[in-house]
Amino acid sequence: MPFGIPRFFGLLCGGGPAEIRDMSRTLECQTRWIETQQTELNNFDNSAAEGRTTVRSGSMPLVVLSRDPDKGGLPGIIGADVAKQTDMAWDKCRKNSRVFQTRGSHMVAKGAAH
Repeated sequence: MPFGIPRFFGLLCGGGPAEIRDMSRTLECQTRWIETQQTELNNFDNSAAEGRTTVRSGSMPLVVLSRDPDKGGLPGIIGADVAKQTDMAWDKCRKNSRVFQTRGSHMVAKGAAH
């Protein structure tokens, strides 16, 4: 990143749909962005463990938003088969979630790929 090599080869930064490419390049071509992504990955297991121990928040309303399954999303990155399995796993998690037993709901953000 500091030398612009990923940007030169069109890697890591500035990808995605044309309408957000400039914003993406501005954000993702910074070293700090990569460091943040790495920190998030390093702490994934700890975050998941915290989530498993979280108790229900009573009657607090909660809305879970999901991307539009018709807008692609992951297939271009991980392959269509793995993307389909991932979508099915997320759907199963939403259906089995404790949060929907009180005042929770699930909405699909039509047109959103992420």
